[in-house]
Amino acid sequence: MAARKTTAGKKPVRATAATAKEPTVSAEPVVVQEATTAVQEEARLEPVALPKPEPKPPAAKSASPAVPARTSRPAPAGYPDLAALGRENLAAVARANAALVKGFEELGQEVAGYAQHNLVSAVDTARALVGVRTIADLVALNRKVAQATLEGALANSARLSEIGIRVATEALGPLNDRVAQTFGRLARPAG
Repeated sequence: MAARKTTAGKKPVRATAATAKEPTVSAEPVVVQEATTAVQEEARLEPVALPKPEPKPPAAKSASPAVPARTSRPAPAGYPDLAALGRENLAAVARANAALVKGFEELGQEVAGYAQHNLVSAVDTARALVGVRTIADLVALNRKVAQATLEGALANSARLSEIGIRVATEALGPLNDRVAQTFGRLARPAG
């Protein structure tokens, strides 16, 4: 679609798809420059003044307000109990989080210790391989290393399982207590 636009103090220019494209190199650089300038000028938007919105008439007041007015009535009787319950529950979550952090640190230390032990074992095995003179020595060394690696993996796995169970118990303990206390308090009739 072609549209005619004018700019203040300029001759009207007809915008077409051909003028909107990138100019091509030709023997007439002045014509290309003029076309490019015309496209750039038409691309600029002049600010348009928007009409001011009409003021809205005041709404009729209804018999019951949408937001209840504040009163000087005291909070419901059970509100302080609920607030204290929320604070205690939040403290229990913080204790559970602290237990989890401590447990994950312990698990990380245990895994790092096992990795270090395996590295030392690998270096010792490499040194022992240098001293191997016969096939029988190589088979014996291989059996010894395989047995030590399997025993170490089983022992480390058992240790990690113990830590994991202990951490889960320590972390869930405060939460279990709070759930039981919360249900006990909420189940009581208000009075």
